[in-house]
Amino acid sequence: MNIKRIIIAGLALDIVSFIGIPSYKLFGWVFALEPSSIWKWTPSSGTTIPFASLSFSEWLFLLLVNTALAVFIAFLYALFYKSIPGNGIKKGLAFGLLIYPIGVIIPLFSVYYLMNVAVGALIYLASQGLFEFLLYGVVISLIYREKLLPSS
Repeated sequence: MNIKRIIIAGLALDIVSFIGIPSYKLFGWVFALEPSSIWKWTPSSGTTIPFASLSFSEWLFLLLVNTALAVFIAFLYALFYKSIPGNGIKKGLAFGLLIYPIGVIIPLFSVYYLMNVAVGALIYLASQGLFEFLLYGVVISLIYREKLLPSS
């Protein structure tokens, strides 16, 4: 397992994970669906970026946890590298598709049954999650490769 590449891939994922923020510009209407009182941020809150109203300590916490989770996802890729089908980017896409249900669908299923959230918001979050996890897989696959052992 190449720890250096895992960390580099994790840091790259950390950066890539914030790319989805502009999607709120396109899909901000989702946060206006009733009940809108469940969201900490809405487009009508006065800021155009969901995280703009966070304090420094909240930003720091978000960055630290996000980085740790990103490195963990890269670690999972390395751990299951040999059992993920495909090569290169196809391997990354397969990985993203494999972890998507665990990282997105199962939690959203719980949200659907335990909270009063608009179905449109859940569909948006599921779609955004699919795009993100596929992108994460591609990014990791471009960075992480197993070291090839010399043939004997």
